[in-house]
Amino acid sequence: MSPALAPVTAPRRHPRHAPAPAPASRPSHLRLVEPAPRTRPTVVRKAKVNRRAALLIGAGVLFAVLFAVAVLQTQNVAGQMHLDRVQQEISDRQAEAQALRLQAAELAAPERIVSEAQRLGMVAPAGGPTFVSQVPATTAPAGADPTATATGQVAAPEAEVSLDETAAGPVDEVLAP
Repeated sequence: MSPALAPVTAPRRHPRHAPAPAPASRPSHLRLVEPAPRTRPTVVRKAKVNRRAALLIGAGVLFAVLFAVAVLQTQNVAGQMHLDRVQQEISDRQAEAQALRLQAAELAAPERIVSEAQRLGMVAPAGGPTFVSQVPATTAPAGADPTATATGQVAAPEAEVSLDETAAGPVDEVLAP
């Protein structure tokens, strides 16, 4: 065997302190166990896993928040579109109501009513139009005649009048001065 390949033994180390003699009272089934050495890669790996988990959780929370904002914004836009449609419908209805009020005012104009009556063949009565004034209803003092008014006039009791009577004229003759 060549000297380069010859087995070499390492020098034996001597402990700095001499091991203490085992106490005689120690039970024989117990023995001293030294703690396992801590290795750095295990600790670093756990830190990486925790950072990754935190990053994944943070990204998930960020995605959820952004998604919720997008959904709420969509709801907001849809609600605004509905409000715009309702506002437009309100303005259309208001314009239509204004046009109908104008048409009603034109149809109720006295000149139009007279011309329409003449077109239908109606004529004014010989004595001119007859106006009927209404007697204001007042409260009578206690003990007074309930049909008497404040001016001393007696109000006629209410009676049913048919359309034939009013068109025929007897009612006008009674009420005419």
